[in-house]
This record gives sequence, C-alpha cells and structure tokens, in this order.
Amino acid sequence: MVGGLLAVILVFYAMRDHIKMERIAFPTRPILVYLVPVTIGMLCFTVITNVDTFLARNFFSYYDASLYSAASMLGKISLWLPAAVSLVMFSKVSEAHSQKKRTIGIMRRSIMYVLMLGGITALGFFLFPELTLDLLYGAQYVPAAPVLRIMGVAMFFLCLAQLFLFYGLATDHYAYIIILSVFTVFQLLIMTMFHSDIVQFAMVILISAISICFISWAYMEVQLLRKDRGRGDEDRDEGFTPPQL
Repeated sequence: MVGGLLAVILVFYAMRDHIKMERIAFPTRPILVYLVPVTIGMLCFTVITNVDTFLARNFFSYYDASLYSAASMLGKISLWLPAAVSLVMFSKVSEAHSQKKRTIGIMRRSIMYVLMLGGITALGFFLFPELTLDLLYGAQYVPAAPVLRIMGVAMFFLCLAQLFLFYGLATDHYAYIIILSVFTVFQLLIMTMFHSDIVQFAMVILISAISICFISWAYMEVQLLRKDRGRGDEDRDEGFTPPQL
C-alpha cells in the first residue's frame, strides 16, 4: 500500500508541469438547468418500472408476491434487451438536433428496431409463459404464467416509452417527460386502489405503459405536422412574387 502511494506521488511530481493549467471559465448553468428534466425523467422511469415489486410485497401474501416478482423480473427482459437502441438513438438525435437537422427519421428507425427486438421477446413470453417459468424458475412458479403474459407486453411498451423519453431529452421536447410523470403518478394511485390479485396488478402497468406510448407517439406526429406545415408556409412566402403593375 505504501509503495503504491509513493508511486502515485512520484507520478504526480513528474507530471507537475502538465497538471498546472490555466483556469478556464466553464458555464455550469446550462448543465444544471438540463439536469432538472433528466433527473425527473429518469426518476419517473425508474419508479414506473420497479415500484410494482415493492408494492406487491405489501399488498399480497408471500406466495403471491413471489409469483409476481418472478414474472416481473422475466418480463423486464422485454425492457432490457432493446434498451441499447435508446442509447444509440439519443446520441444520434442529439448530434442531429445540435446541427438543426431533421431527427424524425432516426426516431422512426429506432422505433422499428425496438418493435423487432422487444416484440419478439414479448411474443415469446405471451405464447410460452408456462414453459419459460418452468425452465427458469421451476414448476412451482408456473401459476405466474398469466402475469408473465401481461408483464412481457407491458415492459415492451415501457421500452418504447423510454425511447420517447430519450428522444424528448435529446430534442429539448420536455412534453414527453410530463406525459411520463403524469402516468407515473397515475400508476401509483391506481395500484394502491386496485390490487385484488396479481393479474389485476399487472394490468395496471400494461394500461399505463400503453397510454404513455400512444400519447407520446401522437404528440410526436402532431409536432411533426406542425413543423412541416410551418416549413411549407415559409417556402411559399419565400417563393411568392408580387404581380408586376
């Protein structure tokens, strides 16, 4: 340990001339302002995808909560598998947006990739839930098959919701974050009111996830139509030639 410490000291001493740099003023306000929507969005997404297992422990018996947790964890594969698409899309869209280029093409291709990756996983869970649970958890968890069917589809839609969240952060359209935040609160409230069984509990997540996706998608298309209409009006104005008298 002493030898390692001495080595670090010697390295810093040898690089002392390179370490000494002129202080450069760095604007921190834009970063702090951007942190607000990022924090809210990521917090809401974390809550909406994980709070169900914690609530299940309070609302259901140990046996039912165990069944639900197993199905929920497996269903999240539909969420994790296509998650890389969101990260790549965020980078590409941020770059295009900073250069004032169109980003809708990147977003639509990303949606297509998520539909393929997440859709295949969700379809597998929907068609073969008993086999999946039996192979991965054992026969005692097969009764969770109805929940796995629902959770696989729900997490697939939440993966699309994550895509819209990242798209909103990359393009400074924070309406996507508002939509996610509203339905996060909605999901928490409905879960505390309707939890007669674990299937109903999972249905709340599915309804919330589908609602987020369709409202976010509709908002994106409306914004695109407005931009295209505005661009068309500008083109007509630029091409207008007054009549010669």
